[in-house]
Amino acid sequence: MRNLLLLTLLSALVLGGCKKDKDGDIGKHSIVAKWKMDKIEYVSYDQSGELYEKSTSVYDPSSYFEFKADRTFEYSILEAGEEEKEEDTGTYILSGNKLTLVFARDSEEYTVTTLNKNTLLFERTSDEDEGQIYHGKDIFYMSK
Repeated sequence: MRNLLLLTLLSALVLGGCKKDKDGDIGKHSIVAKWKMDKIEYVSYDQSGELYEKSTSVYDPSSYFEFKADRTFEYSILEAGEEEKEEDTGTYILSGNKLTLVFARDSEEYTVTTLNKNTLLFERTSDEDEGQIYHGKDIFYMSK
C-alpha cells in the first residue's frame, strides 16, 4: 500500500511538473521556415466598437511565406480564384512578439499572436477613416 501511495505521488509530481507548449510562448519556437499561407481575415469595427466589416481571403495551396535564418524573407501568394501572384522579398526583424517586415520602399509592423511548430499567426491593426472612423485588423493564418 505504501509503494502504491509513493508511486501515485511521484506520478503526480512528474506529470504536474511538465509544462504544456503554449501557442503564445513565441520565444520557444523559430519563425525560420517555409509557411503555407492559408488565409487572411479582415475585421473592422466602427467608433462604437460594433462590427463594421468582416471578410476572409483564402489562398491557393502553392502560396507561401518563407522566413530565412539570415533575416530575409520572401513570399509568393495567389488568392483563390485569381490568376496573378503577388511576390516580394525583404528583411525582417522579430523582437519578442513584434515582427517588422522591411521591403524595398517601406516597412510594415505586425504582432505575432501564435508561433508553434505547426502554426504561425500574425496581425496588424490600423485606424482608418472611410466616412466613419473604424479600427481594423488583418490576421494572417499560416501553417507548415
